[in-house]
Amino acid sequence: MEWLGINSAIAGLGKEVARMKLGLVAYAQMECAPMVEAYAHSTAPWNDISGDARRGLKSGVVLSGTKIRIYLAHTVDYGVYLELANDQRFAVIDPTLEHMAPIIYRGYARIMRS
Repeated sequence: MEWLGINSAIAGLGKEVARMKLGLVAYAQMECAPMVEAYAHSTAPWNDISGDARRGLKSGVVLSGTKIRIYLAHTVDYGVYLELANDQRFAVIDPTLEHMAPIIYRGYARIMRS
C-alpha cells in the first residue's frame, strides 16, 4: 500500500519537472533571446555603413538534451572579423552575453522558486 503513495508522488514530480522545463524554455524563447538580440543591436560598437551587420545579429534558443542554450550570432560573413580582428574592439557577442548572463540567471532563479 505504501508503494502506491510513492508511485503517485513520483508521477506528480515528473509532471512538475516537465512543467518547470516548459516554463524555462518559454522564458528563454520569449524573453531572453529577444532581450539579448535587442541589447546587441543597441550596443554594437561599430559605425554602420550599410547596417547589415547590426541587422544580422540574431539570437535564438536551442534545446540540447537537458540544456537550454541561448545563442547570439552574426549572419554576415564578415561577422567573425568584427568579433576577432582589431584587438576585438568591435566585438559584440561576448560583451553582450557577459552583460546579459546575470539578468538571465536571475530570471531563471525566479522561475525555479515559483
